[in-house]
Amino acid sequence: MSRLQRVRVHSLRTSALLVVLAVVASPLVLLFATNGVESLFVGRTRERAVEGRDEVVALVRDAPGDVTTLSGRIDAIASARDQRIRVILPDGSVSIDRDHLVGRGWLFEVGDFVYGPDRVAVLTTFDAGRPPLPERAEVRAARAAGPAEQCDHSTLGNLEICDAAAAVPLPGGGGGLAVVHAQGSSRRALDTLYASRRQLLKLTGFVLALAIVLWFWMGRQMVRPVEALRDELLARARAAAPRADLKVTRSDEIGDVAAAFNVLMAALAERGRANEAFVADLAHELKNPVASARACAERLASDVPLDDERRHRLADALGTSAVRLDALVTQFLELARAEGGLPAESREEVDLEALVRGLARTMGEGSAVTIEVTVKAGATTEPVRVKGVASRLESVLRNLLDNALSFARARVGIEVGRAGDEAEVVVSDDGPGITPADMPRVFDRFFTTRGDRRGTGLGLALARAVVEAHGGTIQAQSLPEGGARFVVRLPLTPR
Repeated sequence: MSRLQRVRVHSLRTSALLVVLAVVASPLVLLFATNGVESLFVGRTRERAVEGRDEVVALVRDAPGDVTTLSGRIDAIASARDQRIRVILPDGSVSIDRDHLVGRGWLFEVGDFVYGPDRVAVLTTFDAGRPPLPERAEVRAARAAGPAEQCDHSTLGNLEICDAAAAVPLPGGGGGLAVVHAQGSSRRALDTLYASRRQLLKLTGFVLALAIVLWFWMGRQMVRPVEALRDELLARARAAAPRADLKVTRSDEIGDVAAAFNVLMAALAERGRANEAFVADLAHELKNPVASARACAERLASDVPLDDERRHRLADALGTSAVRLDALVTQFLELARAEGGLPAESREEVDLEALVRGLARTMGEGSAVTIEVTVKAGATTEPVRVKGVASRLESVLRNLLDNALSFARARVGIEVGRAGDEAEVVVSDDGPGITPADMPRVFDRFFTTRGDRRGTGLGLALARAVVEAHGGTIQAQSLPEGGARFVVRLPLTPR
């Protein structure tokens, strides 16, 4: 089994099928969940009617005057419980009638939109077919024997309706018993829910069959091209020299992915060619000091007698070759780390002005070339600080100064300042400048125009790699009046 197959847990086909099933089943699940919630409310219909009745009984019992003054408070109780609450006087007349049985609010509006307003019609029809309120069984039982409850089942709409009644003395000691009557019902006509469920089950079966057909079609249209692209990429990966020539025959997202893979493989191929060139250049640069050291070693190992002067020359040649080899290997490793982004090196705030002044003082000692340091005036007098690896930034400036000193006639200038939200360091010299032919190769590895073979040809390449690892840029310019100019820009440390 390939590594690609081991990593994969679910295929696109499986994921697409799961999404289709979830979408198809979600309305059905929602309806069954609604049924369950409604069933809970049906079970509490009697309990809620008793609670509403008892709350109003306590209110009437403690009233200081006429019961009609309690109309507002009774209305609030009926509204909070979605009930119809009435107060029946001893003569059979209804003193207060607050009807919130149907219910109001966005929840009921949504329910009526989904299931229809059947509950209103069922309640109206059911109540109209019953005896007058004072003659109902629960009211008579309340007057005769105490609190009474009765629940009826309306076959029209399958609605559960519960009544709770209790007698209470009228306030003010006027005599006689009033009856508090609270009526509640289930929140939804269950026949509507059952009918919706049956219809939705039928619709779900049809949609599921259609969804499976669409799933097969999507598998052919989407998954098969992806699998074909995968197989072609794996075949290219096994080839000795992968080529960036995938056929892009589609104009959709899969075609975009194929084109992106072509770009990726072209970039990898270019990087491979660059690495091959780098190794070839390195081997070429190592050949000279290695050949010199080998020649010296063979001469010293020969039986031909050597005078002191000849022996000293051979020792000097060996030392020079060793120094050059050491410099090449050291800068090669530094360049490899810098091109990798310097991920393992800790960063700190670096004062560029202090760093430049220290290097100028050190490298200017004993030199016939004058090094001038200038701090560019700006809107603030704060030090120019960047966050980075101090030793690496020092190597950038050292390489730029060393390059400028090797070409300058009399003067090297260094300017430090701010350019917007970046720190800027400009190193210039009054030498011959850079020819247009050499300008594109200035930062190439092992490129140098020094006739005396000083240096390794890696200094400017290393400088560019370090600057880019710090999120900055470096540019080379040839000045019209003569001389070269290198501009380094690095992100400033946030205040």
